[in-house]
Amino acid sequence: MITAVSFGAHGGRRRRHPLRWLPLAAVLLGCLLTAGAAPISRANEAPAHSGEGQVEVSIDTSAPGAPVPSDFLGLSYEVKYLPQVASFAHRGNLVSLLRSLGPGVLRFGGVTADTQVAWLDPASIPAPSWASTALVPQDLYELGTLARETGWRVLLTVNLGHFDPAAAADEARVAADALGHSLEAIEIGNEPRAFVLDHLQSPPYLFSTYYAEVGAYIEAIHAAAPEVAIAGPDSASGTANVPWTRAEAVDVHPALLTSHFYGTSCSSMPTVPFLVSRRVQTHEEHELRVLAGIGRRYHIPVRLDETNNISCGGTPGVSDTYGAALWAVGLLTRALHAPIVGVNFHGFLSVPTGYSPLAALTPADLAEGAISARPEWYALLLAHEVEGDSPLPVQIRAQGQNLAIWAGRSSRGDVHVIIDNEQPPGSRPLLFNLPRAPETRAASILRLTAPSLSATSGVTLGGNAVAADGSWRPVSDLPHAKLSSSSVSVVVDPQSAALVTIERSGS
Repeated sequence: MITAVSFGAHGGRRRRHPLRWLPLAAVLLGCLLTAGAAPISRANEAPAHSGEGQVEVSIDTSAPGAPVPSDFLGLSYEVKYLPQVASFAHRGNLVSLLRSLGPGVLRFGGVTADTQVAWLDPASIPAPSWASTALVPQDLYELGTLARETGWRVLLTVNLGHFDPAAAADEARVAADALGHSLEAIEIGNEPRAFVLDHLQSPPYLFSTYYAEVGAYIEAIHAAAPEVAIAGPDSASGTANVPWTRAEAVDVHPALLTSHFYGTSCSSMPTVPFLVSRRVQTHEEHELRVLAGIGRRYHIPVRLDETNNISCGGTPGVSDTYGAALWAVGLLTRALHAPIVGVNFHGFLSVPTGYSPLAALTPADLAEGAISARPEWYALLLAHEVEGDSPLPVQIRAQGQNLAIWAGRSSRGDVHVIIDNEQPPGSRPLLFNLPRAPETRAASILRLTAPSLSATSGVTLGGNAVAADGSWRPVSDLPHAKLSSSSVSVVVDPQSAALVTIERSGS
């Protein structure tokens, strides 16, 4: 649910054909650079030794922030595939998968929202010549069933690229009826600043023109469905698009500010080591701070409604690896710090070699609704453990280390600490000394592990993989950290992540 809380992208413009992969040579290069990575696992905890670097961590439990929203996590799909996603309300394992992560937010948008998809009501009327896909009322009612079955809410994009306020208003009206309280908001257009690149507008297409068009849409939508919230501007990834987000906050003042973010661009031919490099981390920190700052200044919550590791649909051998899962943990940790109210990971259920957190491995699996958890999904499951926590100020003494750390206090009083150690291969394991409160009785460790950084399978969280039915639970007896009179000590290997739960007595 949208609430005005204080919780609170060199991605490059996505190409119009998001599944156009990089040359095979680039993929092979990325694999060669990561193939030598050592297996990443730590089955048994051991005391610190001289081979481990030490990181001192301080956590201020006296100054908790606003709780992490319960729907902080989300997924994003192209509007073109809304009927496909909605069809899994009564078959396959998507409902179970979403329940294991939810409640969350399903966002439907992407470039197809403006270039390919037309709203048809009644469904019998002919589609316009430019449309390759039609969205009809039955699709939204089917989506409403999926939302109710899973507890997830929906962020829906209407077509602005082909200007038609009346059609958008009718779609919003049906969406409000079909989804009810599950409708998070309506977004008007996808990446509007890029409409000239998408051949939807003639240059120049300025914010002033966009503002007039959006105003007509808002007026029509509110006349048809007064209760519907508006989100926007759904800006593309990157610093160049920040002015549109700021102008949207000032002139439109939507209920929710939305922006895209991609960790890096497909045109840069990124490798797995680059994806988890300090250079990418620094860029992410800057972009998220800027977006969060706009939200705070104008008192509007900010959501990354479309994000992932590499633009253009991702790069096989990079986007679908354990390294991408570590990147996702880092991004989520930085988003929690920013802070923003939510993150939606973009994906394609039919493309297991891309950046999708969930995907069918074969066309036959897709037809049956047999969806598999890809490496990034495990990062989302880890972050799900801290939804509802109140953030705690955290500081580390580890200059130059490629780390991401976040701390929060649960409603039970336990302290959660996310540690993402993205040090390069061959680095020493790090011993993290976390402060121990007098009432601490134990500290468990939920580890994200895989055979190697470049692994596309064999990823586990808490010692277990996601089951075929979509459910996940950690092993019954998680390893425990070493306790001293004043600290909780946990070793985290390079290129691995962990969630430490410091349990207080009586919790």
